[in-house]
Amino acid sequence: MRHPFGDAVYEQCPWDQAHVEAIYPILKGLLVADGEWHPTESGAEPWVGRYRIVDGYFQAVFAEEPNPVFAALLAVRPFARPDDAEWDVWAHEPTGGFALSNTFCITPGPFDHQDELVDWLARHGLGLTEHEWYVQGYALIEQLTTEALAEAVDRLTWLEVTLADLNEKLDRAGAAFWQGVQGQVAARGSAAPLRASEWFPGFEPKRRVALSELPPQTPE
Repeated sequence: MRHPFGDAVYEQCPWDQAHVEAIYPILKGLLVADGEWHPTESGAEPWVGRYRIVDGYFQAVFAEEPNPVFAALLAVRPFARPDDAEWDVWAHEPTGGFALSNTFCITPGPFDHQDELVDWLARHGLGLTEHEWYVQGYALIEQLTTEALAEAVDRLTWLEVTLADLNEKLDRAGAAFWQGVQGQVAARGSAAPLRASEWFPGFEPKRRVALSELPPQTPE
């Protein structure tokens, strides 16, 4: 099990014993399909976990230690979803509610227009949280109920798909940029040294600059 990003991790998938045992080998031969919560930890791991099989789904909740979010998720019943999925869930102090995210809802960042985007996303119950080299999208939720969680996941999925589209465009832009750089280098000859003093006159090594600030170069 991975270390939770938030206060707890909620997972669910359609119930299929062989599939669940493949995902959770520590539960192989131990699964009890009685609709009740059962412990998943063996006592050696630095987390607590519970699972249950109910309404045709397998559910699991994990946390570093018992907390209010972990307890609230134990009251959530599964909602209709055809695939395996997991979400990080945490208490969102600014709103007094909760937030949820997943590892797919990310994009490079932070970025210059982030504040304006965060303000716009907040009007739709969405947000971005900063990490050192990327930002992660999340959906806000007032209460951890089955219906509210399903609706928040729907909004989070919109953001996940939108960020995936952005990431694809960034990847294409990056590929085009580096093809252009390689073309400039090739135009100078394959043995041309890649020295800032020759390619970027006036560049100041001690000052952080964006590539967009550097003067355009024309191959000789």
